[in-house]
Amino acid sequence: MLARDHWYIACPSLKLAERKPLAAQFGDLQVVVFRGKNGEPHALLDRCCHRGVKLSRGRVSENGCIACGYHGWEYDAQGNVQHIPSLGDGKMRSKFQVPSFHVRETHHYVWVWIPGESEAPTYEPELRGFAPGTWIQFSGIWKCNVSAAVENQLDTAHPVFSHPTTYPTFETDRELNPELFLSTWRGHVEDGNKVEIYFLPTDGTPVQRPTIENPGSNITAFEMPYRNYVFLTSANVRAIYNWIPLSEDTGRLEYMSLSWPPKGPGDFKVRIWDEELEILAQDRVLLESAQGTYNPSRDKHVPADRPPLAARQIIHHAHQLAAAPPKDQEFEFEVYA
Repeated sequence: MLARDHWYIACPSLKLAERKPLAAQFGDLQVVVFRGKNGEPHALLDRCCHRGVKLSRGRVSENGCIACGYHGWEYDAQGNVQHIPSLGDGKMRSKFQVPSFHVRETHHYVWVWIPGESEAPTYEPELRGFAPGTWIQFSGIWKCNVSAAVENQLDTAHPVFSHPTTYPTFETDRELNPELFLSTWRGHVEDGNKVEIYFLPTDGTPVQRPTIENPGSNITAFEMPYRNYVFLTSANVRAIYNWIPLSEDTGRLEYMSLSWPPKGPGDFKVRIWDEELEILAQDRVLLESAQGTYNPSRDKHVPADRPPLAARQIIHHAHQLAAAPPKDQEFEFEVYA
């Protein structure tokens, strides 16, 4: 389920301490990330080449190497064994090593390049749409197929039913679903790897196509690898969902959202949020309930499903299956919201 030749988030920067390694999983690949002597992040295969113990259960030495917690074998940033305590000082002649990975630290995350056809990165990791204020970062495991999670964020017909008490455009004091009204949305597929949708006013007012980079945008978008943006400026919402497949029925969510307005010009802060937000839990529970019978080929579709289906086709293409990437296109659809 993991599309390779992409950057994936290992962890939020704030979670990677100076002397404590962290385990990160990408598909069936187990990786350990740690900070070197100068605080720079590194990533190795999470397996000591001596007895196979996870390096993430070890520690980072003062010299910036990661030491296995079993016998103390030390590895540098390139995965080369630099010290074997049982050999004694001055007797290290080993060429033992474990695979290393390219790493970047940007946009408040530590990223690892998962190679496929290209060992070296072919692009740089990027998150779009940052704005001043206080952002929170949350990490969680969803027991559902990542494609289903991606599609959920492009589904404009579900919030009124799934989030009657939490969706930001609803009145928060209502216990029942608010009155439904028919709304029109416009979808756009670009470059064969992006899907964007936005709301069209009911009075027919012309709308210039919004972009994530525009601070005033109301837009929901998807891009590879498995990333959703939900930016509703009218409701003070900016949320970024990064999905990392762990298996066919499990994924890791790295979520970031703008939660408090800036106190002054240029005020930008990031906080770790340990408790799952209610709006996330509402989606997760629903998707996990469907995973036991997950079979996209049996799904029935209506026009409102065009954006999720475009994302599904893009993901299929990324896995080199029969589906071709959707061509650049514009389309409109209506849903009750």
